[in-house]
Amino acid sequence: MRRSIVKIAMLLLAPTVFFYSCDSNDEVTTGTSILRIKLTDSPGDYKAVYVDIQEIRINATDEESSGWVTLDNINAGVYDLTKLTNGV
Repeated sequence: MRRSIVKIAMLLLAPTVFFYSCDSNDEVTTGTSILRIKLTDSPGDYKAVYVDIQEIRINATDEESSGWVTLDNINAGVYDLTKLTNGV
């Protein structure tokens, strides 16, 4: 009986939380964010998989042809993905 009351309460509260979490405000806010880019290896029968990273660019706009920003302080170089295992 108690479980059914909890289930009913959750079903009633879920739409309320959903509608209050949506915001129709289209204002653009500025601030800082954290972007983490990680490489890792997936198991496979490879001796080596090399990736040459020259630059990383992001686009935080809706425009595909403009708005690109090149990130600073990246570790450019050639990486062997097979060495990036177990959290490395």
